Amino acid sequence: MHARIKLSAVISMLMIASVEAASAINGAFMIEQNGSIQDWTSVGHWMMKVGKGDAGGIAITVTKAAAKFNEIGFQSVKVPLSKGSYKFTVIVGGDDGARIFIGARTSLPSPNDVPGRDIWETLRGKEKTVTAIFTIAEDTATRIIIGIGLGENVDKTITIRELSLEPTSEKVSIEQKRIGAGTEYDGIILPKESELVDTNTLSTAVVVNENSIIRPVTPHLFGYNHDGPSSTRVFFKDNAIHGEFVEQVKGKNIPMPLNRIQVFGYFETTRWKKCLGPFEDRQVAQWYGWDKGSKKPYGPVEAVDLCQRFDPKAQFTWVVNPWDDPPDSADLVEFLTGSGEKPRNSENWAKKRIELGLPKPVPIVLYEIGNEVEWSNPPKRMSVTEYIERGKKHIDAIRSVDPKAKIAMHAATAPWGYQQRFKEDWRDWHKAILKELGHEIEYISIHPYYSGLPVSYIEEFLDTLRDDIAASKGAGRVSIFISEHATWPKDISKNDTWYAVNTLTSMLSVSHFLSRMLQRPEVTAATYHCFTHGGGLWGLIDIGKETQNRFTTAAADLFSMFRDNLGSVVVKTETSGDKIPMPGTGEKTWFVATAMTTKDGLSMFLVNREPSASRAIDLTFSGQYNLVKETVFTATSMRSHNTEFITNNFVTVKQTSVNDFKSYLMPPKSAVFLTLKRK
Repeated sequence: MHARIKLSAVISMLMIASVEAASAINGAFMIEQNGSIQDWTSVGHWMMKVGKGDAGGIAITVTKAAAKFNEIGFQSVKVPLSKGSYKFTVIVGGDDGARIFIGARTSLPSPNDVPGRDIWETLRGKEKTVTAIFTIAEDTATRIIIGIGLGENVDKTITIRELSLEPTSEKVSIEQKRIGAGTEYDGIILPKESELVDTNTLSTAVVVNENSIIRPVTPHLFGYNHDGPSSTRVFFKDNAIHGEFVEQVKGKNIPMPLNRIQVFGYFETTRWKKCLGPFEDRQVAQWYGWDKGSKKPYGPVEAVDLCQRFDPKAQFTWVVNPWDDPPDSADLVEFLTGSGEKPRNSENWAKKRIELGLPKPVPIVLYEIGNEVEWSNPPKRMSVTEYIERGKKHIDAIRSVDPKAKIAMHAATAPWGYQQRFKEDWRDWHKAILKELGHEIEYISIHPYYSGLPVSYIEEFLDTLRDDIAASKGAGRVSIFISEHATWPKDISKNDTWYAVNTLTSMLSVSHFLSRMLQRPEVTAATYHCFTHGGGLWGLIDIGKETQNRFTTAAADLFSMFRDNLGSVVVKTETSGDKIPMPGTGEKTWFVATAMTTKDGLSMFLVNREPSASRAIDLTFSGQYNLVKETVFTATSMRSHNTEFITNNFVTVKQTSVNDFKSYLMPPKSAVFLTLKRK
């Protein structure tokens, strides 16, 4: 049975064959029993009810929260459009506090796939007319996306009517149409994937010099970034951490050596003090630019508590909000690290922490001033001059409480596209910081996302940053903190391919990157992005869309493998052989080797990113060793990834005994730890 609902205005699209508007969707919606609408694809139909609006159009009631806003809603059929500008108009209404996303996407390559401003509207009961200008760079197909899958929409009704898209002479600026989290690769042309797929065994030589020390090993290279909204989606129920959700994945024994708490320093209106105490007493806070404001169940206490539930010895880095008043940063340090015995003033912040359930001081490794503060369009974009001025004040405030506190200031965001984006040299940002504050800070932080661009290409930016530090006041004092890193999805706008960042392919790239960071003494800490993600993109822990069960991704297995096999000191290795460098990819190699000394021998970490080719490795050491254990990270396919229904056995451990170990046949698509005992 169908119910016919007519929109009061026909949805018009411009066909490529004509410069005049023509009806591409007939405007008469046919609602199916499952909630889908003719000419629109419904998303998450089991989490919404669709009916007729009182004034025409449609009325949608959200019955259940989704992990992402676009996991409940509708997408129109793709309609051909000619190059030019279009005016989008829609009348929306709904219950007070409900929020709606409306955006357009074309079939053009990024960044031209987003032709204009995405619409985020908070509804206040009355209907409103919303307009936007979309500029199509060239003839293409376009679809409209309506997303309502936000937690605050549960049990609320949203109405949509008179939606139209018509030609206009108005234009939107292409230069400033999209910037912020998720745009780091916009406009970047990636190297083609290699078509040279070997199935033969490749000859490889690895020479290890145990007497040539590169650096000590630190577990701080294997930490995570923690995102407030996704942590809330994954682990909270009824505005508190839900123990059952933690227990669903706690048995995986995930290591927590370093945990970056970034949400309280991410956005201008974020204030950590608003997120303290009983939920009902908290103040409305905003986490991101598109957050219209609400009380947040995830506060500083919950951020620490969640990590310590996985590992009581977890250590932390904390992003300080540069827009905060500096005295608030002093209060933050007292709150996190004070004993409560000697308050600085009438407000005993350390005692408040103890009363809220954290009796012990929080082990803070470093404080990071701000997060990507320049990664915005004017006028919201912070200049480096302002960043330095604010940084100085917050550094003084932090050290007024903890004189030994270590500080990080961040480098330019996405340096691989900085010149294209801002017409500026990315180096000018960190060079100005080093000139003014190089003698006062301990770290420059940076966010390299790779594969995407090859790891070896990303390392060139680290080379530049390292060399600029060495030539500054920070020489011998300042090291590099990689406060976000991960592989980059080929198309971040297509969430049906987000799983790719958690496949074996992606994890081998992460292995490659971490192997290289072990061999870079200037890199002293790194936090993978990120620990949780409720929508399927980056994360060690995710939620099943159908079962709502928490499950771990391949990254959890990978980081556990690192914890169990790290040595104490990295020593020099040299590699040579077939496809080193790797032709046709922009990557110097798809094989990397790292050697670490242990109490009674060596731990060798090898990465072979070849999908089909084994490597016959000849090993040369200064001493003599027996192979006693082989730990292999691999799967049946490069696309293998965990889901709520499928758990891959990515790691296998084999106890073995090979005397006078000098050769190894390494399987394709694998990362391997070899445990060697000195003879």
